[in-house]
Amino acid sequence: MMDKIPNTYIPEIPKSLICNWNALDIDEMKAKYTKKNTGLKFLDRKIFNTFNWKWCLQYLPEYTIYNNKIYNVIDISAACGSSLEVIKHFNNNVFATDNYTSYNGYYKEALSSQNIPQQKLNIKKLPYDITSKSYDLLIHAGAIHFCNFSIWDKIIDEFTRISKKTIIISLNTMPDDKMCIGKNILSNWKSIGWDLVYNNYNVYKWEYKN
Repeated sequence: MMDKIPNTYIPEIPKSLICNWNALDIDEMKAKYTKKNTGLKFLDRKIFNTFNWKWCLQYLPEYTIYNNKIYNVIDISAACGSSLEVIKHFNNNVFATDNYTSYNGYYKEALSSQNIPQQKLNIKKLPYDITSKSYDLLIHAGAIHFCNFSIWDKIIDEFTRISKKTIIISLNTMPDDKMCIGKNILSNWKSIGWDLVYNNYNVYKWEYKN
């Protein structure tokens, strides 16, 4: 198991990933959603795509800079789909899910503007309406921390039902005591055939070994 960031060559991010959103009126989004007291940080496409360009190439080089085939990739709780934009740039098929509400409905509009297919999904409600073993890679960043620790194992089990090759989870920042509990659950989770191949601070990556 690796405990250091993989040493991957990371070229400059393509301009197509840091230009303005396609068919998305930012001013309209801000006027529509700031009234609901929601943060609109995900609408800063340049900042988030630059971050996720580096993140995806570091932790998922086999699906990005070194990929040699077309993969099917799903992001559970994708927000505006920044990681999927990067994955899609490398000719993979992508799919997004999130629990769109009046608070974060702009996620759905942002995803649509980038032609990323999507469906509404509440991560807390198991099982998910997603076909078993339909994706090579499952990405999840953050939303698991909204769930009670008692179902974290069940959520990862559900991820293994959906993914046939790779699962990667990135934890959001939490209070130290809760982060310790969450990291302990992820570090000790086990399932037949799945190996924890990377674990460093808040990123956990499993591979299925035939």
